[in-house]
This record gives sequence, structure tokens and C-alpha cells, in this order.
Amino acid sequence: MRTRYAALCLLGAAACATPGQVRRVETQVAVMQRNQERADSARAAELARIIAMQTRAMDSLMAVTRTLDRVDRGSREQTAELLEARKQILAIQQRIDQSQQGLRELRAQLDARSEMAAAAISIGDTVVTTTPTTSPVTTPAPVAGAPSAAVLYANGQQSLRINAFGTARNAFRELLKAYPTSSYAPDAAFYIGDAFLREQRTDSAQVSFGRVVREFPASMRAAAALYKLGVMAQDRGDLAAARGYFQQVVSPRYRAADEYELAQDRLKTLPL
Repeated sequence: MRTRYAALCLLGAAACATPGQVRRVETQVAVMQRNQERADSARAAELARIIAMQTRAMDSLMAVTRTLDRVDRGSREQTAELLEARKQILAIQQRIDQSQQGLRELRAQLDARSEMAAAAISIGDTVVTTTPTTSPVTTPAPVAGAPSAAVLYANGQQSLRINAFGTARNAFRELLKAYPTSSYAPDAAFYIGDAFLREQRTDSAQVSFGRVVREFPASMRAAAALYKLGVMAQDRGDLAAARGYFQQVVSPRYRAADEYELAQDRLKTLPL
């Protein structure tokens, strides 16, 4: 729709132009349409791939869950089989989380590309018009605005993928500063902590995850942050703190979070 609108604008602007200018406008419109079609096709293929991966993971999870139910009804002597099934569930849940993250990243990329395409169309080249009694008049293009939340989030995720953790944090911080109420804000705050954790800067990661819990308590990212805090506490031997974090994750408000069952399993393995 935006491409068609841009085409109409360009054609309208070229109504008073020379034949050569009209041909250039028509060529620009054709190029924009082809580029948009190729971009749409690539995004559709990527989205289909991620959805298919998530579907396979969900099917695997259901199969393992059925196996686990049968084991639970069986003898308690089958402890080894029970533990193995739980490990499989944890692995599958992690794959599901990865696929969901892929969907979130794809959404951010789609939003960012749409906004950048719209900005490019609105800026465009300068339009030259003529009248019978005047010389050509050049209208300058408008100046592009600041990056949107979607663009900043996509930039941060791209930096994370190449392990540019400082650059990623800067993008997420800029997002939080400029768009504190954006739907991307909880994810941005969470991945600041994740970037610190991947650098093994656990103190900074702990502070960042705590901020997610304080500022976005209703978000499922708060559950993810609490779970990370619990794992970090367990790793350093602070089992009381770990239990407290995991117990917060298993509250009713986070029942839909992926970390809900993970925290339940962690609580079962903690010594009393």
C-alpha cells in the first residue's frame, strides 16, 4: 500500500515535468515495487520457517509430556527415566523460547523495515516542477527523524548476535530512554541484563534484571528476569535467595511464562 501511495505521489509530482523526468519517475516506481516484492517474499519465508520450528518443538513437548505422565503413574523406582524426561522437557522449552525470540526479532525487523521504507519514500529525491512562466523550482527533502523503537530494538538484537554486547546495550538503553512505554521496553531492559550475563559481569546483570522486575512487573520478561536471578543465586550457593526468586516465578501472574515450569523444577531439586 505504501509503495502504491509513493507511486501516486511521484506520478502526481511529475505531472508537470518533462518526458525525461516522467520516465525517471516511472523507473523509480518500478524499482521500488520490485524491491518491496522481494523483501515481502523473504520475510514471509523467514516467518514460515520460524513458525514451523515452533510447531515441531510444541509437538515434541507434548510427546515428552505424555511420556512423563506415564512415568509419574508408574513405579517410583523409575527415577532415572523420570529425570531424563524432565531434562528433555527443559531442552524443548528452551528451543521454544528461542523460536519465540526469533518471532519477536522478526517482528522488530518487519516494523523497522516498514518504517525505514516509509521514511525513504517520504524523503525521496527532490522534486523538480516547472511552470510556463517560471524557471524550475527545487523543493528540498525533509530531514529524517530519530530511530523508532522497532529500529533500536532490531539494532540491539543484531549486535547481540555478533557478540557486540556494549553496542547492544547502548541501543536498548536508547530505546528505554526515548520510548519508555513501548511494547519493546521490557524486552530491551531484559536484554541489557542478558548482555551483561553473557559477558560474565554478574553484578551488573543482577542489577539490570532487578530493574526489569521493578519497572515491568506485569511483563512475562519479569518472570524471565526472576528466573535468571534465581539461577545466578543458586550458582553462587545462595540457596535461600534462589528459592525466593523461583517462588516468585511460580506465582499465578506468571503462569503463562516459559520460566514457570522451569522454576517449579528448580524448586523440586533445591534441598530443604
